[in-house]
Parts: sequence; structure tokens; C-alpha cells
Amino acid sequence: MSESMFMWNPASTVHGSSFTLTADDVAACPLPSTGSSGNDSVEFWIAARSNRRETLLTVYGAAAIGAEFALVPATEIGTTNNIVPVHAPSRPQAAFKKDAVFQVCSGGTMGKPRRIRRTHRSWLASFEVNRRLFSIGVEDSYAVLGELHHSLALYGALEAIQLGADLRLLAAKRPESQLQALCQHSVSVIYATPIQLRMLAAAARSAGSNCPATRLVMAGGSPLDATTALEVLSVFPNAELRQFYGATETSFVAMDDGKQTSGSSGFPYPGVEVVIKGMADAVTAGVAGQILVRSPYLCIGRGWPDFKDLREGSGFIPTGDVGRWTDDGRLEVLGRKDRMFKVADVAVFPEQIECFISSIPGVEGAQVYPVADALRGNAVSARVVVQNNGPAADEISSRCRDRFGSLSAPRQVSVTGLPLTSGRKGMVWPSSFQGWDVAGE
Repeated sequence: MSESMFMWNPASTVHGSSFTLTADDVAACPLPSTGSSGNDSVEFWIAARSNRRETLLTVYGAAAIGAEFALVPATEIGTTNNIVPVHAPSRPQAAFKKDAVFQVCSGGTMGKPRRIRRTHRSWLASFEVNRRLFSIGVEDSYAVLGELHHSLALYGALEAIQLGADLRLLAAKRPESQLQALCQHSVSVIYATPIQLRMLAAAARSAGSNCPATRLVMAGGSPLDATTALEVLSVFPNAELRQFYGATETSFVAMDDGKQTSGSSGFPYPGVEVVIKGMADAVTAGVAGQILVRSPYLCIGRGWPDFKDLREGSGFIPTGDVGRWTDDGRLEVLGRKDRMFKVADVAVFPEQIECFISSIPGVEGAQVYPVADALRGNAVSARVVVQNNGPAADEISSRCRDRFGSLSAPRQVSVTGLPLTSGRKGMVWPSSFQGWDVAGE
């Protein structure tokens, strides 16, 4: 198996909503042409539609010849042609030549969604780490719940077919149908966001069912609140729930050890260096600060249209998040630096309050934001989605005051039916953590 380029493992079979693909199908598919030999100024934009077999065939066709490809929402380039050559002469040619390259859309956790450019090798390295950490092999069956232009879904899909597991692409299905597919096909490994898992848990409550065959649930993209985590473990009673912190730009940064249901992001992922750079406007200078990451899993930088390198001179990438080390040696992510605001000189991280509110039984989601206040500079407000017979606004406010104090608790809580989403997002790693036990090393 290539150590620098994606390969379709012959043991893998990919199932979409209307197709099945095997290694024979991939071998028979025509390779995309760059138009002329060695033309480095051509990349391929691929319409990432999970319910089309052409999406994966085109990805692997481009990967087979080492051509740069970018998975983008189908709405950006139409739905009739799955592959479009795009001339990008401003792309750094040296970086293109160095390794096989692709682009994927960020989820917006480091600001507005952007194209992120990375090497195949950067993901292949973590595929191998996960294989050893979780004993993944040809007997496993993966499922991803999101569209492939989102980096988390694409990562899970490529990891499955690189390691020889079966794969089910479930983005085109409703949560009820996703749950049915997970149970019916004995899916053992799931990659999903907290919102996707919350919707699965709601579907399981309505159906009164669970999926005993699932053994590993990988949750990333935003904080997972305690209530949702417990519901996930109820839906998948035999599963290990692993929450991880990372971004499209950095891939894995930290992962919990499966022993707690919410809170900090856990220990650094194998091979990752984390530095917390003190900042004067954080909670306390020298305790909390900006999170910087250096690892084999980092991206090259931004892709089309600016092709910008994100690394600092020392090789670290700033994540845009603020965090600190806990007393027991875990990385705690407080929230996005650009979402932080102050109430009477007290730093408030909306993500922490959103995660707490979402953990209250009967709450589906929350969005916390500042409103101008003449006395304190800002006050905290929240919009909350509740289930039928869910908690009232006064109860939510009271619980927040008990948890965060009067300054950081929402002064106003309004209930809304709008869907809510939330992004997530020097000191050296404490010596108390001895590192992950990676079997086989």
C-alpha cells in the first residue's frame, strides 16, 4: 500500500444510497486527463455528492495519477459534470510537486469556510495511527453521515477504504433511515458531528431501538454536551465514544480517553505538539491563551483562490481557539478567540455556555451572543431550541447562574424554532501524561 497516496483497498466495498462500488469498479474507471503531460497548472474540482458513484470514482482517478483535486459542494459547479479542470497558475508549483495534494472545504471552525490544501500523506499518517489505536481492519464497517465536501465526512470515508473496511455513505438519508441502516448493516465505526449524533439519538428515542454492533463512535467538529454523549452511549451500548478536537487545517489535535462524557478535549493525539501562547485578553495571562499546533497532520495552507501558507516560522499553525491545560493534564478548549467577549472585564466564551445549555434535558441546541450594555460593556443573551415540554427560559437562566455566575449567565433567554449551529473554536504539554498506547508500535 502506498505511503504517500490514497489507495482503494481491495477489501473495501462502498455503499451509497443507490450504488455499490468495489476495487474492480475503480480499476475499470477511466483516469482523468490533465490535458497535457506534466501540466501543473490544472486541478480538478469534483462535485461532492455522496449519492453518486462518480464522486468516489473521480476522486480515486485523480489520486491515481497524483493530480490535485478539490471536493466542493455540487451547487458550486453544477450537478451534470462531476469533474471540471480549473487553471490556477498562482498555485505554488514547488508545493504541488512535493507530494500528492487535494483540497477540501473547512467546516467554518476557523472562521468563514475556506478551501484547505493538504497532502495525501498528512491524512495517511493519521489513518495508520487510528488503525493501531482502535484495531481497525477489514472486518469493520464504517458510516459517515455528512456530505463528502465536509472534511470530517471525507476523512472518515477515505480512512475506511484505505484500511480495508466497508463504507456506507448516509448523507442522503434522514436520521430515522440512517439509524435503520446503521443497525441493519451492523456498522462498527461511525464518524459524525455532535449535531448529527443528537439527531440520531432523537430518532432512536422515537423508535425505541439501539445499535449493539457499533463499537466506535468518533465525534468531532464542535463540543459534545454531556446529555447528548449519554444518549449516544444509550443508542450504541457497546461503543467506545471518542471525542476529538481538531480542524480541517490541523486534522487531529487532541482526543479524549473515552472515560468522560463532556468537558475538555483530552490528551494530544499521537505525534502532535500543542503550545498555549499567553494573551493579555484571555482569562488569566499565562494560564489561558491561543492554541498552536505542530504535527505531521497539518495542511499545506489555504487553497483556491489565495493559496496561503498558514504555518508560522516554527512550523506551528494557530488554531484560532483559546485553551488551557487542566490540573489532570488535559487540553481544555475554552472557545474561539474571535467569539470571546467581555462582560465587566470578565472573559466569556459562548461555546462553554452553549454546551452547558445543550446538556439540560429537553434542550435541542443553543446559541449565545453578546448584546450591548451601558454599564458592563456587554451582556449575555441566548436563543434556545427546546423539545415539547422542555425547560422554560427562567429555568435555563437559573441553571446558568448557578453554573457560571451572574455576569456570565444569559440575562435574556428566548426560545426559537430556528436550527442552531455553533463553531468550536507559551505553555508546553504537562509531563504527567505518558502518551497513547498505540498497539503494534
